[in-house]
Amino acid sequence: MNPKDCSIKRKKYVHLTERDRYKIEGLLEAKKEVEEICIILGRDRSTIYREIIRGTIVRVQNDFCEEGEYRANSAQADYDKQGKNKERALKIGKDKELEAYIRLKIIKDKFSPDAVIGDIKTKGLKFERQICTKTLYNYIDSGLL
Repeated sequence: MNPKDCSIKRKKYVHLTERDRYKIEGLLEAKKEVEEICIILGRDRSTIYREIIRGTIVRVQNDFCEEGEYRANSAQADYDKQGKNKERALKIGKDKELEAYIRLKIIKDKFSPDAVIGDIKTKGLKFERQICTKTLYNYIDSGLL
């Protein structure tokens, strides 16, 4: 079968936006069913269910009974928090020897970051990881090193 003859197109996953979350909140307050919300937003049913679970908070009512309500701002805050945990790992990783060598050369011997990387290459030093000058400058600028 040729790829041209295939009638199934791969659907790209698109994250819910903050606006989508507020639409969900409004539709739930309007007592719409999840299936109706799926059709309105053009999303899969499981996506909406997961979103409702993510954004449901427990509120204590006047008679001290607890009630769960979906709140878009709570769901967005959880989404943002989860997104921060997805940051890419550092290239230097857990290579403490490389980090110590770079610190020593920059602080004690007053080498520039470019000179440190050049020194590592000319001496043929082997560490677990290798980084370039640009990466080292980025680490210094961001306060990681």
